[in-house]
Amino acid sequence: MSNDSITFIQQEIRQYKKNCVAQRQLEIQFFQDSSLEKTALTQRLFELKVRTQRVRSWMLVLNEDEEFVIRRHLIDEVSWPRLEAEHIEKWKEYGKNRRTLMRYQKNALMKIQRFIREENAILPGD
Repeated sequence: MSNDSITFIQQEIRQYKKNCVAQRQLEIQFFQDSSLEKTALTQRLFELKVRTQRVRSWMLVLNEDEEFVIRRHLIDEVSWPRLEAEHIEKWKEYGKNRRTLMRYQKNALMKIQRFIREENAILPGD
């Protein structure tokens, strides 16, 4: 797999919150407005559900440190300095420095990439 697949994974993870919000808004719209064209709405809702479930599945293959870094840095958009401080606060003397957290993120993305490859999923650019 290529760097394109890592970029794709990062983009999907970064879009997770926005996709969750869009999914909830469409669900509300779907049930509130009976005059809407349901086919297009249903298709978009299905696409959003697939994308959000994909990210949830990826997060399940990560260990606690990797999941923490991916969730806080890519999904919640927390900066590296703040993430480092949070990690130290959470794990006290076992808290890690920024370089180690960056390595956790890199390892997590590679682990997700391996998981996808093993599941025979198709990524853009592969």
